[in-house]
Amino acid sequence: MGIGGYAGGDANTWQAVLASAKAQLASATLPMKSAFAKGALVGVNVRSALKMPGGGTSRDGATISFDVSDVGATPTRVVTAAVSARPIE
Repeated sequence: MGIGGYAGGDANTWQAVLASAKAQLASATLPMKSAFAKGALVGVNVRSALKMPGGGTSRDGATISFDVSDVGATPTRVVTAAVSARPIE
């Protein structure tokens, strides 16, 4: 199992994320339908981003728009993960 790629961030950090995902999946039992009798290719997609409470800011030319909830706020790390599986033919 290897990493398909990453964008942004530090390679060592993403390698640690990969190692963590591998460790958690190694001991997992995933119930599968008969279409997966020969096994499965399992993919894990992890995204990590720093976001402001209002969803961020945007800039259009000289106009800057923002959400007032962002005033004085600090960004929060938002991590999402999705798992997909497809049968081995």
